[in-house]
Amino acid sequence: DRFQGSLPLRTFDDLSAGEIPPIGIITPELQTHFQVMRSSVASFRSRALISCWHVSEYESTAMWDVYSETGHGIAVRSTTDRLRAGLDKPALGLQTTGEAIADPANGIVARYFMGLVRYIDYDRDLFIPQTGLDYLTCKRKSYDYEREFRLVLLSDLPILGGQQVSCDLETLVESIYVSPN
Repeated sequence: DRFQGSLPLRTFDDLSAGEIPPIGIITPELQTHFQVMRSSVASFRSRALISCWHVSEYESTAMWDVYSETGHGIAVRSTTDRLRAGLDKPALGLQTTGEAIADPANGIVARYFMGLVRYIDYDRDLFIPQTGLDYLTCKRKSYDYEREFRLVLLSDLPILGGQQVSCDLETLVESIYVSPN
């Protein structure tokens, strides 16, 4: 989504018109807040690894059609508890502390965050991010059929071309589905 990592137009309009501030925050402070958030996003983009998941009790024809265009594909069913446990598996040689992963052999230190994506109307909705991560968890409403859950790993160092992340698959995978196509 080309709008990811940006603020909705209404936020800029309301900001310039002075119609926001939230109680106790004056407009110049809010403008500074947005500048800090935008610079956070710039920093996050080079350090963020994102794993996207569809949240539903049922298979989605739309998801199969979009992400398995050739009709050849699989879907992995898991849970947030399984994902967290798969990442935190001590046998992987990773040291974990809460929601941080350290891989001393590869010099990787990453914090991870999990949550549902919020779908917003970038032309109408007012959105004031509380943290830079809020930018990474919003998409346009036209994507709401994805019902997306994201795992965001933030590395201490920039990541070039992606990064493999160790996860215990036996812990992660509850079941596997083959494309109905």
